[in-house]
Amino acid sequence: MTSEESGCTFDADDRYRVVQVLADSASGRTELVTRGVGDLFVRKFIPDELANPAAWEAAREISCPQMPTIRLTYRLPGVFAVVYDYVEGFSVAQLLHDRGRFEPREAMSIAVDVCTAAGELHRRGVIHRDIAPGNVIVNTQGAHLVDLGIARRYDQGARHDTTRLGTFGFAAPEQFGFAQTDARSDVYSIGALLAFMLTGVLPSAPEFDPALEGVPPALRKVIDRACAFEPSARYASARELSQAVRAAVPVPPAPSVARKVPRPILAALRDTQGGRRLAAVFFVAVGALLALFLAGVGVMLLVHPTSYYSSMSALLAFAIAVWAFDLCGLQPCLAVTHARQYHGGRGRLGIYLLRCIKGTGLLVVFFIVLVTLLRRAKKALVGA
Repeated sequence: MTSEESGCTFDADDRYRVVQVLADSASGRTELVTRGVGDLFVRKFIPDELANPAAWEAAREISCPQMPTIRLTYRLPGVFAVVYDYVEGFSVAQLLHDRGRFEPREAMSIAVDVCTAAGELHRRGVIHRDIAPGNVIVNTQGAHLVDLGIARRYDQGARHDTTRLGTFGFAAPEQFGFAQTDARSDVYSIGALLAFMLTGVLPSAPEFDPALEGVPPALRKVIDRACAFEPSARYASARELSQAVRAAVPVPPAPSVARKVPRPILAALRDTQGGRRLAAVFFVAVGALLALFLAGVGVMLLVHPTSYYSSMSALLAFAIAVWAFDLCGLQPCLAVTHARQYHGGRGRLGIYLLRCIKGTGLLVVFFIVLVTLLRRAKKALVGA
């Protein structure tokens, strides 16, 4: 590496500020990083002996909603670095731990999404090699396959992989030295993932086979073929596995729990990291201060009415306080954290503007009603 190239890579590395260290082991370091308010990325440092830059560069060309976009790759002394989009949500491992095993339709929906992502990788000759519960993130847009840390390009002439890695129980047998990995190795892992979601038991556990007896026969047949010891006995591609999984659950795919239920604001705030959490707290604080000021004006008018300002004016001040907190505090906070009606993560500006129009319209109607009541009260007093 020349001094000029070294300076460029260090400049690239300095663009990002570390928010949190997600993992740090002999296989590399993974960080949650940011460049400013509202943007989060994952940065991985992979030791040169484990890194496969060709696989990352091939994956960088992929544009798939079921995979994070790879933004940058560069080298530092002794390590290969990559930066890609942070995917918010919960891993399959977290969801299963929190709420137990998945229903067949939910498991099918996630498996199909993972097959879509794996299929895109395979089209470019990239084998993921670590499709496991911790590397599948579920959110409002479905399931996402993340972490290409040990991915490799398929080598037509190789007899086996140069490194024997993978998550025990989910890695195909050939990943431990029996043969070279290919697309069917990821098929094996997706089959094991599907079995894990349906049983709640790790494939490496002694109780796995008895638990598998409770899986619907059609899905059990799919799992058995996907997880065959011999690669030639498995589905030939992720697309073929996806079709088999869909056929085994002959009903329209049901959204996962994350799709069905918008996140409550407290849960969304807890799960939001970095600058977005600070922005959410800032909006709530500004809205609350503005609302308290207007409510204080309303109390003053209510306690000390004058000939110009009556209790009606106090009611209007309270209404404006509620309106101000909603539009200046609560709604921006919900939008930043993707909570409630903003849970889809898309079209947030349009939703906010619509909320502004509705809130302002209600305030105007309330004002008109108050003015009408005040005029009628004055006429009644004059008539009396």
